[in-house]
Amino acid sequence: METITKINLRQLWVVAAIASLFIVSPTFAQSGNKSAVRKRATGVADSAALDEKVRKADAERTAGNSGDALRLYEDVLRSRPNWAEGWWYVGTIHYDSDAFTKAIPAFERLLKLEPKYGPGWAFLGLCEFGVKKYPVALEHLRRASEFGFGDAATARVGNYHRALLLNAAGRFEEATSVLWTQFAQEKISPQVAVVMGLALLEMPILPADLDVTKKELVFSAGQASAELSHQRYAEALAILKAIERDHPDVPNVHYSSAKALIATSQWDEAADQLQSELQINPKSAEAHALLATVRLKEGKTAEALASAKQAEAIEPKGAEVHRMLATFYSENGNKERAEQELAKAKSLGWAEPTSASDVKSDATSTSTSAEGNAAFEQLKQKAYAAEHAGDSAGAVAAYREGLQLNPNWVEGLFYLATAEYGAQQYEDALAKARRLSTVQPNVGAAWALLGLCEFQVGDYENSYVYLKRGEDLGLPPGGGGAISEAYYHMGILLNWKGDFGGAHDVLAREAKGGPRAEDSKFALGINLLRLRLLPSQVAAADRPLVQAASEIAMDLSGSEYGPATAKFDELLKKYPGRPYIHDAYAWTLMSISKYDAAVEQYREEIRLSPKSADAYLGVATAALKIHKYEDARDAAKKAIELAPESAMAHGQYGRALVELGDVNTGTVELERAVQLAVAIPELHFSLSRA
Repeated sequence: METITKINLRQLWVVAAIASLFIVSPTFAQSGNKSAVRKRATGVADSAALDEKVRKADAERTAGNSGDALRLYEDVLRSRPNWAEGWWYVGTIHYDSDAFTKAIPAFERLLKLEPKYGPGWAFLGLCEFGVKKYPVALEHLRRASEFGFGDAATARVGNYHRALLLNAAGRFEEATSVLWTQFAQEKISPQVAVVMGLALLEMPILPADLDVTKKELVFSAGQASAELSHQRYAEALAILKAIERDHPDVPNVHYSSAKALIATSQWDEAADQLQSELQINPKSAEAHALLATVRLKEGKTAEALASAKQAEAIEPKGAEVHRMLATFYSENGNKERAEQELAKAKSLGWAEPTSASDVKSDATSTSTSAEGNAAFEQLKQKAYAAEHAGDSAGAVAAYREGLQLNPNWVEGLFYLATAEYGAQQYEDALAKARRLSTVQPNVGAAWALLGLCEFQVGDYENSYVYLKRGEDLGLPPGGGGAISEAYYHMGILLNWKGDFGGAHDVLAREAKGGPRAEDSKFALGINLLRLRLLPSQVAAADRPLVQAASEIAMDLSGSEYGPATAKFDELLKKYPGRPYIHDAYAWTLMSISKYDAAVEQYREEIRLSPKSADAYLGVATAALKIHKYEDARDAAKKAIELAPESAMAHGQYGRALVELGDVNTGTVELERAVQLAVAIPELHFSLSRA
């Protein structure tokens, strides 16, 4: 069973000899030269003896001899106490052996030197979690999130532990938000589901402290939370109703059902669920506040106001309560009171939503002064009613009128932009998407929509920039067709830009299911053949080749290497002189450890494409696997001639030299690889899977 307990440093160091390609601090690398960083850290010229000791330490570390590397690094640090990178290596080596108490001082020294280095804060927080220093661990993981975890593996482990600690501290909404954002694009594991369940049920404990008799309940609640995160409300309600039946007196289950019902505008049913929640948990300020909003939707203003006052009386210092009250007063047309409640919520720690799934739910709390305008309120209610009734034409007309009164109306901009995009009115959609991104600059969905519009009008560079910004800010988990559309276009643009590794990861995920599954499969064929083309740019004569390549790509994504190799053989018979087929076949053979056969395919690729640095890199990597170090050295050297700025080429060359006994020159090449990796993070597609 999958576990998310530690960061496996070995997994991050894909090629041992160039491990630091993946873990060197961005802060360390900003100067562009590793030696310059060392000199800046120490403030004096490094001695030749210490330089030699550092090279030996690096060589021992890349060879997996962590004990010897640790001894050498610590020896160097006695003379260079301000060498930040050395403290990083000492800390991570201790972390990797679960020596958290020893790792903590090393990371603390590192962070005094590099206080904005996110991965350092992440590892420090994880070590503190390991020794049960929970409050400081939470704060340090928060800083890691603020400055950036540095890589996907660290973010995954760091955010999982951050959610654990947020939940244990009673910050359930924040814990849920972290989990939904981090694990949105993957199947939820039982381990994550348990934490989601604890947050949904508002149980402020760690999973290790959970009573064994409640594990089934918590796991079921976590499954419901996962369905909610993917906006599958019917499925979530079915699970929650089963929990209600088996555990009728458990708090927060009816409350969660109400949220799902509200999302589908089932106001009466939501009110019933909240009333049931308040019978079990009469002091729930959140339930009273949510009921106030629901009563307002039902047109029961007096009852709504009573519920709002009850919520405030129960929890006068609850940030989420005041955020809900801001929504209530805004819906009720009391702009001044809404702004007061929103300001109070922010002063108590509530932050503006950064998840795109919050665009609609929080739109009323960010609108302009037109919210208080009676005409605007009437149009808004008319637009909502038409939308919920399925009257698209009526909704469009009402939203357009509303935007004339309030040009910054988030829901109006979002609805019309998506409607016009769906109607292929791309220029109109683009204008509204641009406006939306200025009104909601921290919402990922706004930028993703802008990126999609830019793509349709042919501005591919800006399209990628905006789609990537949307992903970085966070796209809503399980956002359905719109989010699948965003990821699909990001994948094909990565192909177009030549980032085949990044494109493969996105497209392989989308090809597993969803509205763009078939298109993503075809794009994987483009990816396999290394064509820097969009699907629409593939010539008609080449489409059968791309289609055949897509079938192989799907086999490889499912680790079906037997069928893939058979199809490669057929493809080569049909297209014997086509570049990149041998290259793709070679890394497939690498995946099943047929390194000699892989070398043959790479050499065939070189025959067809004698200036292919990738093919020479493939020979070098395969030769290293079978200990043919001279062949590896020669192939890597040729790759450097063809691609002098290739981090991987210098890394493989350095590793081969070290294996042949030329440690000094080899280490210099490895350091050169580290420098280049900062500017060139994309590594060769096939080698990343070798």
